[in-house]
Amino acid sequence: MAKTKLSIRVLSLTLAVSSILTAGFLRASRVQADSTPSWYLCQGNYNTYIDRPHGGTTVAKAGCNVTCVAMAARIVGSDTKANPENYYREAVSKDLVIWDSKNQEYCGLSTSGVSTMCNAHGMTCEWTNDLNRVKNELYNGAVIIYNVGPGPNNFTGNGHYILLYNGELKNMPAGYAGVYDPNTSRQTRIGTRMSLDNINQDRKNKDDSSYKPYGIIRRKANTVIKAKALAFVTSLYKNCLKRDPSNGEITYWADLLTTRAFSAARVVDFFFTCDEFRSKFKNISKEEIVKRLYACLFGREPDDGGKKFWTDCLKNGTSIHNVIVDMTGSDEFKKRMKNLSLVPGAV
Repeated sequence: MAKTKLSIRVLSLTLAVSSILTAGFLRASRVQADSTPSWYLCQGNYNTYIDRPHGGTTVAKAGCNVTCVAMAARIVGSDTKANPENYYREAVSKDLVIWDSKNQEYCGLSTSGVSTMCNAHGMTCEWTNDLNRVKNELYNGAVIIYNVGPGPNNFTGNGHYILLYNGELKNMPAGYAGVYDPNTSRQTRIGTRMSLDNINQDRKNKDDSSYKPYGIIRRKANTVIKAKALAFVTSLYKNCLKRDPSNGEITYWADLLTTRAFSAARVVDFFFTCDEFRSKFKNISKEEIVKRLYACLFGREPDDGGKKFWTDCLKNGTSIHNVIVDMTGSDEFKKRMKNLSLVPGAV
């Protein structure tokens, strides 16, 4: 049995959803994730010496940047078998890796070098220093590469890249990020929940207000992926809101899904908690809500056991949002989204 808003006012939604979380959780500065996702890569596992005329190094020593790019490629689906060593060799061949003449070795990539590598592997990377935007992007399912320097959280003694992503973590409050550190000595930070206001203290070049340490990753969508997203969004309008979408509406949501700006779970939650749904269907039965959820999330009618279970949950006071949290965490939903080339994410 699977246990698994249309409003564009994202910040309002962010605050509303975060209010359902417990005060104790919000006070916590860090909470460790339950398990390591399959796409996580530890740079310390890549020790092959990569030589060049000036000298060389290993991913384990200086490849946090390409490891983050490889993880991002795996998450968004542009390169599900991304290998940090192959990416590092490519970066060196393109003269993207900074040469440290003092220590006679290759170091990491600049932010522009990271962008070039993303572009070469089916992604775009837009750098920003707008922390409020970063909070909203993360809440809605985006992948972010973060350039950190020395700071109170001890990410690095010099310079380092880490990955921020909330797609594997349920019930993330607004303003928090799932931290995935590729550094071999910090493997405990795999999905660690941390306040963005806290980790922003460790940003690289913090004395330079113009420096942009946050790289927002987007996937480049092809026509096949776009067609799948359009079909999925159309099904949400027909099954949830019981109407046909306008061209502008369907294009808006499909673009967010194909570029991985929003996860599929987040979009479904928007539809079922939006003003239009609440006003049009305020007298809808709990059974009908479950039927529509199954159609939107799994593309099928509910089985008898599933219908009874989720209907009882709603009748006993569980919110639609919390039901969606559990349903979108199911293997069935994740498998369907993989077949649609969409990021399932978490609500």
